[in-house]
Amino acid sequence: YPNIAAKAKEEADASAAEAAEATGADIVRRFARIQNLASRPELNGKPVEIKLYDQEKDKYQVGLENDNAWKLLARDKLEVFGEHRLRSGSKVRVVDSETVSVGSLRGKVGFVTFFDGDKYSVKLQSG
Repeated sequence: YPNIAAKAKEEADASAAEAAEATGADIVRRFARIQNLASRPELNGKPVEIKLYDQEKDKYQVGLENDNAWKLLARDKLEVFGEHRLRSGSKVRVVDSETVSVGSLRGKVGFVTFFDGDKYSVKLQSG
């Protein structure tokens, strides 16, 4: 019966993915770039974290890095970074870094806090 169980799991996973997409939750905790925003053109091209989906307004609450002011944007104003990208809060282990000497950080564990389209920001666990 392993094939039946695997098939049932695939169908359940597909149903969950469809439900998430239907509610807008499919891109929550992912990263995107603002696009085609006429009201605030200076924000176009800025990377954001998608914090949550407001189903009533059919918009996403997004936050810029190091900015506590959240913005509500429609999905067509967000260029979502690829599926293969880590989500906010993903647990990671440092293996390489271009901005700091890795020797002291290699093997440290932390959590993804932001992605700018090129590099991840990670908050390391203490201890």
